[in-house]
Amino acid sequence: MRKTPAPAIPRSIARPLLGSVVVLTLVLSTFAASADDTRNVVVTRVPGRGGDAVTNALFDDLARRDGFVVQDQDWFQARVDARGLVFDEVLADPVTLVSATEARDEEAIDAVLRPGKGKGRGTLILDVIDGATGSVVGTVEIKVRGGKLNAKGAQVVIDEAVALMANVGWPEPAPLPPPELAPFEDPTSDAPPLVAVADDERPKEGPLVVIEGGVSALRRDFDVVSSTVGFDYSATLYPGFHVAADLYPYPWGGAVVGNLGLTGHFLQGSETVSLQKADGSTQPLESVHTEWSAGAIFRQEFSPTFLLRYGVGYEAVDFVLADNPVYSTTTYTALWLSAHAVYGIVDGLAFEGGLRALPWVGLGASESELGTGSTAFGAVVDLSLTYDLFAGVFVRGGYHLRAITTTFEGTGTRQIGEQTLTNAQSNDFVNDGSLSLGYRY
Repeated sequence: MRKTPAPAIPRSIARPLLGSVVVLTLVLSTFAASADDTRNVVVTRVPGRGGDAVTNALFDDLARRDGFVVQDQDWFQARVDARGLVFDEVLADPVTLVSATEARDEEAIDAVLRPGKGKGRGTLILDVIDGATGSVVGTVEIKVRGGKLNAKGAQVVIDEAVALMANVGWPEPAPLPPPELAPFEDPTSDAPPLVAVADDERPKEGPLVVIEGGVSALRRDFDVVSSTVGFDYSATLYPGFHVAADLYPYPWGGAVVGNLGLTGHFLQGSETVSLQKADGSTQPLESVHTEWSAGAIFRQEFSPTFLLRYGVGYEAVDFVLADNPVYSTTTYTALWLSAHAVYGIVDGLAFEGGLRALPWVGLGASESELGTGSTAFGAVVDLSLTYDLFAGVFVRGGYHLRAITTTFEGTGTRQIGEQTLTNAQSNDFVNDGSLSLGYRY
């Protein structure tokens, strides 16, 4: 049987048709690639007067383009604060910048567009920074008129910035290899196969270690009243020093174990006081104030600028006074429960406030002087302002008030004149103003 040939397509139609197919293929492939190649970009704020308007023009033009997810400086600063970094250091140091742009709980940032002042009048510059390396890959000049940038000018600038961002960003992670049988594994066994699991857990955000030390200005007011006799002890301001540390030993433990830590502090101060004797003379007495505490803490972040910290622990406080006929040593040991809040006011400045309750307080050997069967409780109020000087280093100014009230039954061994204390009650207040220098890692 003779076959009839298919009709040929005229050349005048074939060439345009072939070209259309090629163009359509390229468009579809480009669209598919762009859909899978979305770039996360941060646009920081333009400095100077009128900078917000220029920032918005650049931001809006880039945000309208396909393949870009754009964030502003406030969003980026919250991310930087959450990672325990300093915003100014991030933009100045490539290594620190990569710590802010790399993927952890959030996606990676591929590029940062950083506007700055230009060399000439009426000009700005736009640095295009590779998020994967922290290096500047190019700079675009921005010409403004009257401190403003119109839509056409913003389009020209962003066109150049997009061209510079062609090869920046984080590479896609390599796919995990398929699971393999362990050596000598029996394929017919009913036991579950041994499969390697990739460990993609990263350390918990926030510092792992916080240490600080500094000086204190202390004042103690102590009074005892009873049905027979009493006395007052008030000290002038006396100097002291203190050290404190927090440690989070297992940052890879997720949201619970990773936020469990240990805390401790030590304080000591001393002064010389004068005791007024019955004959009118005075006796100088050396007084030493020592305290320490240790406990466990748990931190909970609600936002990059708000954090709560809870704790439980043990502390001891000693007030040792040289031998005298009125009053000597008082020793407190206590179980404490605490709640502490940290609130970021502005970049680098935070307010901290907390309450440490002392639901159980013991006086040990010093109890017998004032009575028997003591019942004591107290609290410590902490208030402070913390300012970040530079990466990891901070200064803190604080105020602490410790208050302990104790009631005694029976008669004590301490004699004042010819009488002893009976059914006494004591009130102990310590004011502590402190200045510290610290480091976070």
